[in-house]
Amino acid sequence: MAASKLVADREKDRLFVTSLLVEKLIDGDVLMDRVDALPLDAERIETIKRWVSIIATDVA
Repeated sequence: MAASKLVADREKDRLFVTSLLVEKLIDGDVLMDRVDALPLDAERIETIKRWVSIIATDVA
């Protein structure tokens, strides 16, 4: 669900996913794997993964 929220690219969804990462309700590596599995173009996947990487690093 978190990966699909990031595809929507809404502020409220990014805040939700950030909260999930902060509270350790999801793992950043698992989220990255889920993003890789999305049926999106490579550029969009890399954009989402870059965001996840930044946030996951900040909350670690």
